[in-house]
This record gives sequence, structure tokens and C-alpha cells, in this order.
Amino acid sequence: MDWSQPTSWTAPLTLSGFLLALLAGLAHFSAHSSRRGWPPPQHALLAGRTSHPAVRPAHLLAYRATVLALTASLLLHSSLAAGPSCLRFFTVWNFIALVACFALGTALSCAHVCAPAHCAHAPSAAHALAAAAHHLLLEIELPMSAMIAAVVWLVLYPYDQDNHLTLLEYTNLTSLSMHGLNVCVLLLEFALDALDVRPEHVGLFTAWGMLYALFNGTQALWTHDTVYFFMDLTRLKTPLVALALACLMWCLFGGACLLSRLKWEACRRAPPGLEAALLPAEPAEILQLSRQLWGEGVAEASGR
Repeated sequence: MDWSQPTSWTAPLTLSGFLLALLAGLAHFSAHSSRRGWPPPQHALLAGRTSHPAVRPAHLLAYRATVLALTASLLLHSSLAAGPSCLRFFTVWNFIALVACFALGTALSCAHVCAPAHCAHAPSAAHALAAAAHHLLLEIELPMSAMIAAVVWLVLYPYDQDNHLTLLEYTNLTSLSMHGLNVCVLLLEFALDALDVRPEHVGLFTAWGMLYALFNGTQALWTHDTVYFFMDLTRLKTPLVALALACLMWCLFGGACLLSRLKWEACRRAPPGLEAALLPAEPAEILQLSRQLWGEGVAEASGR
């Protein structure tokens, strides 16, 4: 069987799958948020905190501000050089979200350093909303940047080599390095801050990936430009490729959740009381959320 042969049914089938996954992800996130309330007030307390007493909030602020300055300038330069056509690439979508994440993080850290008492006891509604949005962006960006790096290194780069394109069509040394560096930058942010990746937010993470897939597939039918060679929806193999990419997304999100658990375990071995800083303020909610996420062991440690 020739999996590369063109068909008339794979495009509508795959686009329908993208749309259903997008709607299901949004519905899952909306249902969870309506049950627990959104934005959660505890996010305003955690946005500027660090994961260890040795790391001061001012250090986190300096790191976030430095990354913001570098990434924002790079995004501006790339946008001016490439023009609006750069928005066809998922790497650009993801990089815009990364800049937004560090912009919010820098503002929240600045507020935490300059007015810690106000942030701890009387955060405004806008502050709580910004903190919740920052947390969600981090949860999306950490695994999604890893996915982009994996696709660039393991799919696009070998394809360029096999087609003797000398890294010109899909990849170049700057692209290969930048996508790997994005992962390192986000991992360091995650190591320094007091935030986590929560399994119940997988719906929003899925929706972000499916939104681009739906956009890319729709514009490809209109412009006949698939952007990425493996996103040609007219091929017989397209549904399997889409399913494989979705599974890779979910596996990397699961890896980020596992990394969160390891982070919590490390915090349990830190000075007493630090693990409670990573949880909501109400004791009952601490126990409930701990059992829900990591099981009885962490809940008992939080209750001691």
C-alpha cells in the first residue's frame, strides 16, 4: 500500500478530528474551571515565589526580565524580517506564547518584589487573572516547546538531510539551536518558580495544539501550502500522522506532570513548610488537591 497516495477523504476526516479534539479540550477545561472557580486566587500568591529559599524572588525577577528582553527582541526582529507570513508556522505561535509567558511572569515578579504584602493579602482581580494566565501559559509552553524541539530535530532535520536541502527549507543552525534553547529556558524557569503542571489542564493544552492544526489544515486547502511536509492532509497517511503527533503531545504533557511531581518531592526535602507554599492556602483544599494530584503521601506531608 502506498501511504503517500492522494485521497479525497483524508482532509475532511482529519480536519473534523482536529475540530472535535479542540472542542473537547475546551469543554474539559471549562468544566473543570467552573467546578473549581477561575481564576484560582492562590495563583496570585504563587506567581512571584520561588521553589527554594536559596533562590530569592529578586533572582527570579532578574531571570524572567532577562529572558523577556532577549526573546521579545528576537521576536520583533524575526517579525520585521519575515512579515505576516511567519504566522503560518507553529514555531512562531509557540514563541509568541513564550514571550507572553515571560512578560506576565516579569510583571508578576516585579509586583511580588516591590509589594509583597499587597500580593500576599490583597491581590486585585487583575493580578489574580494575570497570575492564572501566566500559570496556564507555562503549563502549555513547557511540554509544547519540548515537542517542537523533538519534531525539528527528529523529523524536519533528517528530512532536509535526505533531500539534500542543506538545512535551507525547514531547518538551519539557528533554528535547531533556538528550539533546543527554548526548552532549556523553560526548564530553568520551572526549576526556579513555585508553579506546577497540573494533569487536569490537559484539555487546554490539547486545544492549543489542535487550534494550530485546524488553522494549518484550513489554510493549506486554501493556499495549497502545507507549511510542513507531514501536514499534507490529502495523503492517505495523514490521519495516522496526526494521531502520532497528538500522542507525542500527550506523552510530553505527561512527562511535564511527572516532572512536577519530582519537583514537589524535592520541595518536601527542603526546609519545613516550603511544600505548603506550592499549594492553596486553605488546609482542606491542600489535602484535597494533594490527594488528587500526587496521592496520600504528599497529603500526609502537608498535614504534618
